[in-house]
Amino acid sequence: MVELRVDHVTFRSRRRVAPGTVLDFALVMEGRPWPLRAPVVDCQTRKDAGVALYEMRVSFEGLPPPDLHLIALFIEKGRGAPKLAPRSS
Repeated sequence: MVELRVDHVTFRSRRRVAPGTVLDFALVMEGRPWPLRAPVVDCQTRKDAGVALYEMRVSFEGLPPPDLHLIALFIEKGRGAPKLAPRSS
């Protein structure tokens, strides 16, 4: 993960995910996974030691207000490092 903000999360991957793709993932905050479904809105290519890395921005714009509130509280508290994980079925 590169950045977590109230309106989006940015992450890097070696695999490109095209804008418009909706991702199912878990945002892990304080060790607890919070399942989310949100679209990739931007994808930038970066080079690191000659290897392409893709930096994707996922928008939280369409999330329900309680989800946005929880993310905002986590950011405000500033405790722990959030992580992204595959969403459990």
